[in-house]
Amino acid sequence: MILAVTVEEWITAGGIALGSIIATILLGRILTVGLNRRLAQPSLAVALVVRLIRWSVLLFGFIYAASVVGVEIGPLIGALGLGGLAIALALQPVLQNLFAGVVLQTERPLECGEEIQSNGYEGTVIDVTGRALLLETFDGELVTIPNSQVLDAPIVNQTRRMSRRTRVIVGVAYESDLRAASTVLKASLSSVEGVMAKPAPTVAAFEFADSSINFEVTFWHSGAETSERQTRDAVVVAVHEGLRDAGIVIPFPQRDVHLPR
Repeated sequence: MILAVTVEEWITAGGIALGSIIATILLGRILTVGLNRRLAQPSLAVALVVRLIRWSVLLFGFIYAASVVGVEIGPLIGALGLGGLAIALALQPVLQNLFAGVVLQTERPLECGEEIQSNGYEGTVIDVTGRALLLETFDGELVTIPNSQVLDAPIVNQTRRMSRRTRVIVGVAYESDLRAASTVLKASLSSVEGVMAKPAPTVAAFEFADSSINFEVTFWHSGAETSERQTRDAVVVAVHEGLRDAGIVIPFPQRDVHLPR
C-alpha cells in the first residue's frame, strides 16, 4: 500500500535508486580490477561473484527507496527471503564451488602448468574454472575435481619446491662387507646427473631383512615429477653397476627349507 507521498520523498527515493545504480557500477569495477589484479588471468568465477554482489546492492537500494515512498516492504522482504533461501539451498554445491574457485585463484596455492597432488590425484594443472579444477595426470587422464574438494584437501605443489628428497632401498647379502658396500653406494651416487651435491646424499644401513641387509639411500633432486623419475632411474642403474663391479651381491628373496630325514 502506498500512502500520500510528498515531492521531497519522491526525490529522496529517486536519489537512493540512482545512488544504488552508481554504487553497483563503481563497486563492480573496483572488485573486478582488484580481484583480477591478483590473478594470473581474468576469471569467470570472479565475474560471477562480482555480478552477485552488484545485484544484491542494487536490490537492497531499490527496496530502501520503495520504503521511503511508503511501500510496505515487509511482505516483499518475506517473499524475497523465502525465494532466496530456496534458491540458496538448491544452488548450495554450485555456490560452494564458485567461492572456493575464487579463493583458489586469489590465494594462488596453484597455477596453470604447475604439477600438484590433490585428492589422491597427481598431475599438471590445466585450468581452474568457476566449478572445478582440471588436472591432467601423468598417465594422460583428464580429471575434474570440484573446487570445494580441492580447497578442503591438502595441496602439494611440486613445481614450487626447488628440490625434494627421494629414497631408494638397496639390499646386500648378509656375507657382504657393509663398510665397503656403503662406500660403493656413496661413490655411485656422486656420479649420477641430477643428484644434488647439497644437501649431500646419505647412505645408511637400517634393517635386517629376510634375505638381505638393507641400506636406505636418500638423495635430493629437482622438484618436478619428471626429474624424480629420471633421477631415480639413473640412481638405480648406477648403484646396480657399482655393486656388481665391486663384487657385492644384491640377493633375490630366498628361503631355506629343511626336511626331516
